[in-house]
Amino acid sequence: PPAVILDQGSGHPKRLGPWFQDLVPGLVDAGIAALVLDSYTNRGISSSAADQTKLSKATRVVDAFQALKKLASLSMIDENKIGISGYSFGGTVAMVAADMRLVEAGLAGGKKFAAHLPVYPSCQSQFRRLKLTGAPMLFLVGGLDDYTPAKYCLSYVERMVAEGYDAIIKVYPEAYHAW
Repeated sequence: PPAVILDQGSGHPKRLGPWFQDLVPGLVDAGIAALVLDSYTNRGISSSAADQTKLSKATRVVDAFQALKKLASLSMIDENKIGISGYSFGGTVAMVAADMRLVEAGLAGGKKFAAHLPVYPSCQSQFRRLKLTGAPMLFLVGGLDDYTPAKYCLSYVERMVAEGYDAIIKVYPEAYHAW
C-alpha cells in the first residue's frame, strides 16, 4: 500500500495523541500506512516550542528522509507512493522535503516523497532558487494565523506555480494556527 509520514509541530508527538488516534486509523482504513515521526523521544526532548534551537530544521528534515528510506525498504509498502504531511514545524519539514537538492544529497538513498501536505507551515524562509522534485504539494493554511501567516505561503505557492510546479494552497479564512 501507499504510506504517509506524519510530522508533528514543536511539541512531543504524545501531545497530539488524540489527533493521531483519529487520523491514523482513518488512513489505515483507506489503505494508507501511516508512520508518526518522533524526533523527540530518543533525544530526550519533550518540546522545542519555547526554544527552537533544541531541535533544528536540518535535524528534522534528516529524520523525515530517514523515515522515508526505512518505509521504502519495507516490502509491504509501495516505495513510489510515500508522502509526507506535517503540522506547523512539521509542515515546514514537509514543505522543505520537496527540495530536489536534498534528494540529490542522498538523505534517503535517492528516494523522494510522492506528495507533500504541509499544514500551517512557516513559509517565511524560502529557497531563493526553486529546484523541487515535482511531487504535488497541497498547503493548508489559516487565514487568521498570526504565528505562521498565510501570506508567505500564498506568495511561495504563487512562485512555485509560476515556475511550473504542481502546488495548490487552500486557505481556511476563519482558522488560526493549529486549528
